[in-house]
Amino acid sequence: MIANIVANLFGADYNWPLGAAVAVLILVMVLAILTVTQRLERRWRVA
Repeated sequence: MIANIVANLFGADYNWPLGAAVAVLILVMVLAILTVTQRLERRWRVA
């Protein structure tokens, strides 16, 4: 669903700056979630 919005911003709407901003925002959110889950996994790891 979000990918469709980004694709429309680039393709149909020709709004490249907003499309790039949305894509970067999604990338940052995914990296933040991965970092948080990695830290929680290290903290709660049972050896």
